[in-house]
Amino acid sequence: MRKIILISLCCIFIFTTIRAEKKPRNKDQRFNFGLIGGVNAPFISNRGFFINWHEAELPSNESGIGAMIAIFGRTNINRHYLQFEVGTSFYRNKTIFDIDKFNAATTIQTSINASAFTLDIPLLYGYNFVKKAPYELSLFAGPKMRYTYKYNDTPDNFGTYIFDINEPIHPITGSFIIGMATKISRFILDFRYEFAITVQSKPGTYYLYEGESLLSQGSIYMKRATNLLSFSLGVIL
Repeated sequence: MRKIILISLCCIFIFTTIRAEKKPRNKDQRFNFGLIGGVNAPFISNRGFFINWHEAELPSNESGIGAMIAIFGRTNINRHYLQFEVGTSFYRNKTIFDIDKFNAATTIQTSINASAFTLDIPLLYGYNFVKKAPYELSLFAGPKMRYTYKYNDTPDNFGTYIFDINEPIHPITGSFIIGMATKISRFILDFRYEFAITVQSKPGTYYLYEGESLLSQGSIYMKRATNLLSFSLGVIL
């Protein structure tokens, strides 16, 4: 995934450089479009942890590095702009908790590795508080709809204990983005943070084995949402 993004950005850079030499950019262009690609890291917002509908201590989380790529269209009105994007993201994280929460006589921890592929559709309003060709610096904000079209969660098992989980999710979630972008000629640097509005997870079921013996089973609900920090590079075509 990272190699694909790097190759795509290199191709975009070469293409736009050649194009810029042949055709000067219209500084007052009302509408333009482009491509962005970058990396992200999820920050899990734990809003409750329930085992057999009894509240338990919240688990801990570790973030992994993911990636994103998107196309965008932007309408410019003086210092203001409205930007619509369509893209896809990959992100991953790890959730860690103690086995003894599930009636096992051990202090061993287990973890669940989760990963997701999403379709992202944000609508952003931006304001350029610095706009002097060829430089721009802006703040932006707006809502985002996220559709998760592929989701995996795989437990890590230690010793003789085997933990299995079935955790369904809400495929469509909403978030709110705030960020800052700088533009130099055709190129854009973009930092943004997404605050999750809706919860992603649903109540699920778990099974805990010691060897081939079933120790316990029941319901599990890791009520959580995914905030996302991302950094991207882009180009206006």
